[in-house]
Amino acid sequence: MTPLELTCSRHMDGLLPSAFDLEQYLAFHPELSGEEFQSSARMADFCRREGMETEYPFAGLPTAFRAAAVRTSHPKGKLCILCEYDALPIGHGCGHCAHGTMSALAAAALRRMADQCSMDVDIIGTPDEELRGAKIDMCRAGIFKEYDFAMMIHSASHASTACSVLLALDMFRVSFKGKPAHAAAAPWEGRNALNGVMLSLHALDMLRQHVLPDTRMGWYIVHGGTASNIIPESAEFELTTRHSTRAYLDRLNERIARILQGAAMATETECDIRSFCLPFDEMNRNLHAVSVVEDVMSSLGISLTDPDPVKAASSDVGNVSFQCPAVQAELALSDHDFPLHTEEMVRTVQNPRIIRPLALGARVIAFTLLRLMENPDLLDGIRREFESGKLRAADPVC
Repeated sequence: MTPLELTCSRHMDGLLPSAFDLEQYLAFHPELSGEEFQSSARMADFCRREGMETEYPFAGLPTAFRAAAVRTSHPKGKLCILCEYDALPIGHGCGHCAHGTMSALAAAALRRMADQCSMDVDIIGTPDEELRGAKIDMCRAGIFKEYDFAMMIHSASHASTACSVLLALDMFRVSFKGKPAHAAAAPWEGRNALNGVMLSLHALDMLRQHVLPDTRMGWYIVHGGTASNIIPESAEFELTTRHSTRAYLDRLNERIARILQGAAMATETECDIRSFCLPFDEMNRNLHAVSVVEDVMSSLGISLTDPDPVKAASSDVGNVSFQCPAVQAELALSDHDFPLHTEEMVRTVQNPRIIRPLALGARVIAFTLLRLMENPDLLDGIRREFESGKLRAADPVC
């Protein structure tokens, strides 16, 4: 470790008990996306207790915050730590309580050694990642354009990597409106909205043969009627589409819209398509930044694996990565494989053994930022790559 990293590590040791208490509170008191009122308040209070000037709420979002971890008289750069804390209906099945606390712990340790830092550092609390994508609201407000680099850790089961592969994502609610009738006495007088849904899903299944391999489509029927002896007047399903590039996904969504309208025509029903979340972008990978994070993680004894694009998910961090260079590393919380969004992750983040990965993840974040401060040329390389126009690769037409 460098002298700065040793100093930071000592501060983290002193902060770890209070950070662990924060994580455990969040783990046992999960709040859904957009409803993280107690979670965000606890995070903001943690920052305030460490002397950070904190804006809460922030960016017009009631459960977002921004805290100034480091302020210098002549900053050589401006860095951002991203912090998540929203949960799923099953609890913290995606581990946000753990990696959000890693971010808070890293910011607090840097705050305690601010007089030794050469760049400004903020921590931004970003709610509602699991549903709507509040980082996208912040991107639309241009908030991340003022930063030279942004970073966070995401919880993983047993494998760690320096940068996630993220897919662009859109989510829709598709509703069909028909005409009710008695299903036995006069079905010919009705128009079956559920038929519109079923025909749409069958057509989407057929579409899978004609899309690129890194396309993902998923759905479930929200409602399909009220009784078997009534022709359904209304029916609705939720559709999520993903692809490795936003440009291709936009074209795919246009194809899907035509399919849905075709199903409505075939069943003589009406179809309405509405967006159910903000558009998530893919990850704009910055190889210079990933290299720095890899070096830091390796120096901490973390065994790294290459990210598997077949198992890629989505996050609004992708949108951030098109406003400033950004990295979302993944850190193993256990020694065995299990899927995210499951009860096993809920139990993992509630287990007192989570304290070790909390400390490790916070070091990854803080040490990465310290490396950039100690070696400004690294940040220059990250900036140059970001500004060089490597924003969106050419998309194949399919």
